[in-house]
Amino acid sequence: MPCNQVPSIRRHKAQARITILFALIALALTALPTVSFAGTDTAGNVLATEVDSTPSGIEGDLYWAGQSLNLDDASIGRDIIAAGENLSIRDCTVGGAVRLAARTIDIAKTAIDGSVTVAGQHVVLNTGSTANCFYAAGETVALRGSAKSAALAGDTVTIDGTVDGDVEVWA
Repeated sequence: MPCNQVPSIRRHKAQARITILFALIALALTALPTVSFAGTDTAGNVLATEVDSTPSGIEGDLYWAGQSLNLDDASIGRDIIAAGENLSIRDCTVGGAVRLAARTIDIAKTAIDGSVTVAGQHVVLNTGSTANCFYAAGETVALRGSAKSAALAGDTVTIDGTVDGDVEVWA
């Protein structure tokens, strides 16, 4: 983000990004059926629900919706896009970005090449996790891992990790 922008413009851009994230999540939750559907398309993308087994070794994107997702020791080639009540990602590698919406989000010991954009009640990028950027909105937001930049909004925001660049906080 350019340094010559006034804070109100930066704040407006961050709020616009968060609004777009919520709109996309609402669209995904209404558009995705509640029945189980797991499958890999010709591009290597996987569509899954919580009824499906835990995906691993996905070449493309992972699209997931359900109540609880526990993704452990998986390799995702590109992006993770998920919505649910509880989302936990542990000991994973992600070649792209992570976009999540849930009540509770916990990302631990995970290497993410792209950005992390999340919205939830309780959100944490835990120790041992790395991301290019960490954008988070929630009641409680914690950055305990490391990121190159961060934009965090919440009632309580905790930074107990490392940010190599810019940090914006609304708390």
